[in-house]
Amino acid sequence: MDALSISTGPPEHPLLDFTTLLRQGLSELERIAGDQWTDFNAHDPGITLLEAMCYALSDLGYRTFHPIPDLLAEAGAGSATCLFTPAQALTCRAITQDDLRRIVLDVPGVKNAWIVRADGTSPPLRYDPAAKTISIDRDATPATNTEPVIPGGLWRVLVEKSDLQDIDASVLKRAVAERVYANRPLCEDFDDIVMLDPMPIAVRASVEIGETENGADVLLGIFERVGALISPSVGFLTLDQALARGFSTEEIFEGPPLTRGFVDPATLPQAERRVALHTSDIIHEIMNVPGVRAIRSIRLARAGDAVEEPWSLTLDETGAARLDATASNIELVKDRQPVVVDTAAVIRSYASRARTARLYPELAPLDRDLIPHPGQA
Repeated sequence: MDALSISTGPPEHPLLDFTTLLRQGLSELERIAGDQWTDFNAHDPGITLLEAMCYALSDLGYRTFHPIPDLLAEAGAGSATCLFTPAQALTCRAITQDDLRRIVLDVPGVKNAWIVRADGTSPPLRYDPAAKTISIDRDATPATNTEPVIPGGLWRVLVEKSDLQDIDASVLKRAVAERVYANRPLCEDFDDIVMLDPMPIAVRASVEIGETENGADVLLGIFERVGALISPSVGFLTLDQALARGFSTEEIFEGPPLTRGFVDPATLPQAERRVALHTSDIIHEIMNVPGVRAIRSIRLARAGDAVEEPWSLTLDETGAARLDATASNIELVKDRQPVVVDTAAVIRSYASRARTARLYPELAPLDRDLIPHPGQA
């Protein structure tokens, strides 16, 4: 290793040479005040001021030519974080309903979540105007001289558990509760955290495809598009992906900081909770699959239910709908002849691709923040 040393030669720029600056200053003083100022020795107060000014100029020149990372660096292990990073300066605690939803979506094992206003408390509260008291209503028939109390600022958290991760519902509910209560807005509270039961949906249809199309590829495309419609999921972006899409730093780091990346703003509005499924929407998605020419018939049903709905299927508010590919029966027809497809292999491929696309692991701090290049203090 080469020994470190200070060069004895002149600096690269005259602004960094204290001796040269002092000599030029003395020459200028002699030119403009030589008749009245004759003492240019070091003990003169004016020369002391000139030396201080030359030192300040050389120090300013040093800072001007010095690399910015080195100027901002501090001694010690934290030299790279001497400034506030965007994740520290631009993010905030959960403020809005959308912020709370992002907090829940960031919990591993959550596929989707919704924050809705609670329409009351459980058990309900009653107010007695005469006694000016509030009590818990435990009777089936409330007293006539009381009135219901519906507190404001109560939220109910609806959570759809991921179908790709083996996690106990009670464990997931506890993790969601810890996250939302740590970010509870001022003067607001959570009435309940509801884990939605899976609601398998079966699609039974006859689809005509093109003569040159591969039946397995078409069926896989139908499963993917219909599955995304029935049970939309919210995607996450890495920092590099968000920057590549043209989002500004302020847009990327808006809201509470998350550990799984940044919620994709394109998927968030599309992942609203559905109260009904319409066959017209399913038809639209199937027709957008490459290779599909026409839909000959289509029915929707809950998996295991013999009752099929031709137009609209009402969804249970306590459940989260998702496509059951195994219970579905999608017949492909080519030139009026049924197409033989290994449906089991297609379903396995569908599940594998869904797992790859929707798993968003926790990112390292360096992958979800803009960290300045470290300098030398």
